[in-house]
Amino acid sequence: MKIGIIGLPKSGKTSIFNALTGQDVSTSGFNAKKAEPNVASVDVKDSRVDVLVGMYRPKKISCARFDVMDFVGMEKKEGQVFSPSELSLIKTSDALCIVLRNFEDDIIDGHVRKIRSHI
Repeated sequence: MKIGIIGLPKSGKTSIFNALTGQDVSTSGFNAKKAEPNVASVDVKDSRVDVLVGMYRPKKISCARFDVMDFVGMEKKEGQVFSPSELSLIKTSDALCIVLRNFEDDIIDGHVRKIRSHI
């Protein structure tokens, strides 16, 4: 399964990506011109699998896995929110996780007001 993380710039998308994947992708310098998302695969840990492996000793163990894609923040550019290349990547997602900011910050609030005035 592929999960795409989308939302406004500086809403916490990359922080959630880092928490899910255990990576340490920089949250301060995400380039708005970057078309490719941060991508990682995550194994789903389940202690029940360990019990079954101990009981049956299979030759192969396959745990559940999902892919996470952290997309650049949504900003209206040239009459559209996503470029065609970004949209084609988003369309490959099986599910979307929309991140909404739930904190106040004067710098980010000014940035969001600027985006909304163009939408």
